[in-house]
Amino acid sequence: MRHKFKQKGAAILVALFITSLVAAVAIAMLWRTRIDIRKTELISNSNQAYFIAEGSVQWAIDQLKTNWEKRQTGKIIDNTPIESAENILQSFKIKNTLYDAQGFFNINNLSDTDYQKFFAQWIHVLEPKLNDEQIRLMISAVIDWITPGLSSTALDADYAKLNPPYRSAHKRMVSASELRFIKNIPPAIYEKLSSYLIALPTVTPINVNNASASLRMALNPAIQNQGPFINQQDFLNKIKTISIATDKITFTSDYFLLKTDVKVDQQNLIFYTLLKRVIKDNRVSILILWQMQGTL
Repeated sequence: MRHKFKQKGAAILVALFITSLVAAVAIAMLWRTRIDIRKTELISNSNQAYFIAEGSVQWAIDQLKTNWEKRQTGKIIDNTPIESAENILQSFKIKNTLYDAQGFFNINNLSDTDYQKFFAQWIHVLEPKLNDEQIRLMISAVIDWITPGLSSTALDADYAKLNPPYRSAHKRMVSASELRFIKNIPPAIYEKLSSYLIALPTVTPINVNNASASLRMALNPAIQNQGPFINQQDFLNKIKTISIATDKITFTSDYFLLKTDVKVDQQNLIFYTLLKRVIKDNRVSILILWQMQGTL
């Protein structure tokens, strides 16, 4: 009798174990299904946000064309940043901001000696604790990275020892975020610089009117209390000297950066578009040079 009771007890335990196991598997499958559903939602939202961002590009193109076509003597053409009102499309909230890309520091300008000297002065404004030698090493490493035709440099050897190893691009940067891979650029310095940097496809003058406060400070602190400036003569009438040759600054830009913020549910998606305004025979056209999501 006692033996039969033990058998029944063992059977109950086995049944409970199997039931618990089945329940655990079911819960795991349910959790996995929820994760898969959420992943699908995120992918779907991202795809829809991309197409919404495409519509934002047209808004930016219209802005740039209008600015040029309605330009007035004695007034600056582009007073950036230009912000759109927040638009709501179904469950998506869209906000656009159009920046003057030449108001940032173009990291590819460091192929030019004059901009190298200016960059050093600008770094002193942003981070006074860095000494001249640290800044020289930073600039030298960037020059190595963006100079075409170099091979087997000392820095290449250093990068090859890293895990994972890589090599210098030896061409102009496509994204200023490439600075994170360059030797002698501490992460803290990159973070401080990143908000003011951009990578443009050519060497470009700095737009004094739309430059950041730190760039203007590096040019000449007096600029902060002057402007906007209509042209070079107007500038020189108000600001006698700057820390760079006057042909390295401009008052009318060619390159512009569109930032599109798209919010849906708990997602916040950011798209960047680089635009170039081309004037030929007094006719304006806008070119889309690249688009990327998430970071510059």
